[in-house]
Amino acid sequence: MKKLSIIFLVAAGVLSANARDVITLNNGDEISAKVTEITSSEIRYKQFDDRDSPTVVVAKQEVFAIDYENDTREIISAETATARTATNSSLGAPHEKDFYTGIYLNPLGVLQVGPIVGVEFTIKRRFIIDAHLRFPAAGLLTGYFSEGHWDVDNIKGISTGLAFKYFTGGPKGGFYAGPGFEYYQLEYHVDGGFWEGTGMLVAANFGYKFQYSSGFYMRAGAFLGASTEFTSYWRGSEWPKETDVFFMAEFSLGFAF
Repeated sequence: MKKLSIIFLVAAGVLSANARDVITLNNGDEISAKVTEITSSEIRYKQFDDRDSPTVVVAKQEVFAIDYENDTREIISAETATARTATNSSLGAPHEKDFYTGIYLNPLGVLQVGPIVGVEFTIKRRFIIDAHLRFPAAGLLTGYFSEGHWDVDNIKGISTGLAFKYFTGGPKGGFYAGPGFEYYQLEYHVDGGFWEGTGMLVAANFGYKFQYSSGFYMRAGAFLGASTEFTSYWRGSEWPKETDVFFMAEFSLGFAF
């Protein structure tokens, strides 16, 4: 009899330890609790592992179901959960995230002063930080903008850029604008001589961004600003530094994730 009593007490203790209610929220999170009251609009409960804790209140519309300690289940807001799931599935992910990353290519630069490859970080769906590389050697107009005529050849160099944009749109797209900066280093031959130098581009970047639920996006816009030379050498000797107007149309293709 003593052994049976001990077994009974242990079993009762185990059952008591596991006697808890489980609240399942619409987002899938589960809360171990002791439900104390259910009203027409809210559910009140205490923490399962601390029955002396303050009562916690959660709106009914946030709760999918409650699994009680007696192994019964009560569906609280199945319609709300279904509607929310359907809404979430129709949103333009990943453009609905508060933070997402995108990679992009501006192939239009081949016809201008060099294509651009970059990465973007979008914060709070509004603020975009853009880091990119531009390849002037692959731009058909690089020589024209650099020297004013077409007999420039053997162009070498690269530009590293950073831009900050404010995005006004939603999941399907919107306007963007902000400042951009590029540091460039160029070398090329012209008129039998050799020029090399470094400089900075400062430009406003603005346009419209089209976003799709797959993560794909397109941008159509422009860069408008000025370039100034930090160093300038012609045939190895210092050459007068110049400042020029800078313009570049943008048509970028990207993918966000």
